[in-house]
Amino acid sequence: MQPADRARQLQNLGMSVLVQMGKPPDVVQAEANSAGVPIVSVGDTEAELEQAFLDADIAQVAVLAPSGALTNLFSAKAVERMGRRGVLRLPDRPATGAVIGRVLEDQTLHPFDPRVSLEDITALVDAGAVVEVIDGPTREDVLPLAAVRPDGTVNLQPGRDAPAPEDTVIALIGGRSGQSAADDTRPVPTTDTKEKS
Repeated sequence: MQPADRARQLQNLGMSVLVQMGKPPDVVQAEANSAGVPIVSVGDTEAELEQAFLDADIAQVAVLAPSGALTNLFSAKAVERMGRRGVLRLPDRPATGAVIGRVLEDQTLHPFDPRVSLEDITALVDAGAVVEVIDGPTREDVLPLAAVRPDGTVNLQPGRDAPAPEDTVIALIGGRSGQSAADDTRPVPTTDTKEKS
């Protein structure tokens, strides 16, 4: 599944999305038109990127791309626009436990759950996981991605800040059976929610 397809799933669930791609603007425009989601290109000007943030109407960003020059530039622009606390970055791989790794983990805001990496998400999607809205307690094969509060604000860290019973939870469902895709000894990040009335 391509990033634009995943973004369209989130958009269909009511979330604002903006996809960043390392392709020329004309290719990106064709993909944006085809996918129906806003996409920015490595070739876009700063003004075009700024306009894309405004048009997408986003207040927080979860950066779900491997580290690299393009991702770092996009992240820096997002921090400039929304402030450091508004930009969450998924690490490429699970933390190794090294001192430097733990220090960096503590200083970085992570989307979803602090124990989840891009490697984990990729493995889940490759194994058939899909994005859906869930009600009630979560199963072992559910990774909460976001909780939309009744006032419309979004909690992008439901593994750290448990959703309230009245929140709408958007989750990645399937692709695992009881353990993280990257390391069978790590606990599965799940969040219990109460059934909505």
